[in-house]
Amino acid sequence: DPNDDGNPGGPGEDDPTPVTFTFAPEIGVAKQVSGGPTETTPGSGIFDISYLLTVENLGNETLNDVQLVEDFIDPLTNNSTFGDGNIIISTVGTITLTGGANLTANVNYNVTAVGAVDTNVLDGGGTLPVDASATVLINIQVDTNQPDFPTDTGAGYNNQVTASGTGANSGGGVTDDSDNGVAPAPNGDGDPGGPGDERRGLVSGWGR
Repeated sequence: DPNDDGNPGGPGEDDPTPVTFTFAPEIGVAKQVSGGPTETTPGSGIFDISYLLTVENLGNETLNDVQLVEDFIDPLTNNSTFGDGNIIISTVGTITLTGGANLTANVNYNVTAVGAVDTNVLDGGGTLPVDASATVLINIQVDTNQPDFPTDTGAGYNNQVTASGTGANSGGGVTDDSDNGVAPAPNGDGDPGGPGDERRGLVSGWGR
């Protein structure tokens, strides 16, 4: 009887008790060169490079529609990392899942000059439970013989992958640009967009 009128069922006295949940979706991604550049045959100017992408759910709810976008655009110049059309092979390799992650490769991934360009690494229907993670291997082959292959000015050949997902409970969308390495939040604060967490992946050492 909140108003002490002796009638506990009076107006405004039969209120339900609410409870609310605070959902904070968060995704983190890192990227490193895991192989190469390795010249296919000496003097060919054709190099194989492998990248390892690590994506992790750093929030407190499952992430749906998880996607990785890899377009090989240099974020420093907004130009193609290796020059237009100089990637001649691009494939998604092994995906390793932990913590109940469910991600599958996009078989149509293509960043070459032949065929339709599709920069989505995953099929887009995957999920990452809380604290779940996955590693994804991307393999490319680059032709350095072309006249528009960029000159390394000392910064290397940079690019970043972008991860995204949608909170299963909140419906909130989240994104993250990759950090160079294997830790999506390298300073350990659980915030993949914090200070020092958005360094670019680079390729150097072409061995020519």
